[in-house]
Amino acid sequence: MQRMIATIRSNAETHFTAALVQNAAAEANLVVPANLTSLGLQTRARIQSVAILSAQNLAWEVWFFGRDLFQESDIDADTFLGRVAFVASDGSRIAGAGAYYYFAAPSGILYQDQDNTREMHVMLINRSAGAKDAGAAGEISVAITMESMEL
Repeated sequence: MQRMIATIRSNAETHFTAALVQNAAAEANLVVPANLTSLGLQTRARIQSVAILSAQNLAWEVWFFGRDLFQESDIDADTFLGRVAFVASDGSRIAGAGAYYYFAAPSGILYQDQDNTREMHVMLINRSAGAKDAGAAGEISVAITMESMEL
């Protein structure tokens, strides 16, 4: 199988639109492009980078899960795969205006879609003391670049 690279991006108008107080989370199931699936089998990929564009300068964490159930009460059933953390000072603006840009290139996060939905199960957590605003004032987009892996 040829390795493929693709970027999966949340939609700022439909994902992560609610207000989030400190330590609150929002979940999204992002569709994985067909070129990263192999013969209808589970998606397996290495996360190469995580980028955030945010209307607000806050501390963010992006968590990855193998199923759309996200956090489980039974630790043995939980499918947590890894996380990427950003502090507020990681956010940069161009010429002091517009969105805040965050970027990380984590090593070692292997993603596997364990429920065969061809989705990436992503949780966004606000770690700042200040709240994330709802709607356009708190608009945020998360982009995950991943490389497919042999099954």
